[in-house]
Amino acid sequence: GIFSRTMVLKSAFATNGANTGAAGTWTDITPTHSNTTFRGEIAAAPSNPQRLYLMMQDSATDKVLTFYTSSNGGASWTSTPIANGSPLDEALNNGSSSQTWYDLISAVDSTNANVVVVGGIDLAKSTDGGSTWTAISTGSVHVDQHALVFLNSSNLLAGNDGGIYHTSNFTNAIPTFSQK
Repeated sequence: GIFSRTMVLKSAFATNGANTGAAGTWTDITPTHSNTTFRGEIAAAPSNPQRLYLMMQDSATDKVLTFYTSSNGGASWTSTPIANGSPLDEALNNGSSSQTWYDLISAVDSTNANVVVVGGIDLAKSTDGGSTWTAISTGSVHVDQHALVFLNSSNLLAGNDGGIYHTSNFTNAIPTFSQK
């Protein structure tokens, strides 16, 4: 949701079979957190749907304060605080002028569940499941990220307020982007 309390819900096929997604089959798997959060963005790894990544907008600051990961489909979550000034903080929160209510997105590489890219103002990527982050777009990609699509492990499309940007060398430490 946006401007409403973040909830992450799951309806499991293993439990519900053909009724998956029907009324009464949803379980709240929202990670425990102390701050009220609004907008949430979740990404599942295509190569391992048990691997989930979650960001939630703090209602008081508009910032993403914690990055959550799950390796068991949301049964449990690992929370990693986002350090002020870190590449992840700069990409998502833009210092004190965060607007994650407007621009917040994530995607996971289709073949490697440890490779995740996130966008807010700018883009950042992690190749170790969200433990460490690298800024990958400052100055080379228009700001305000809204869409991320992996075509394969090397090719990523980023949609933002400036249009569509593409890289064919996402596996490089700092990929190069061109506007399409």
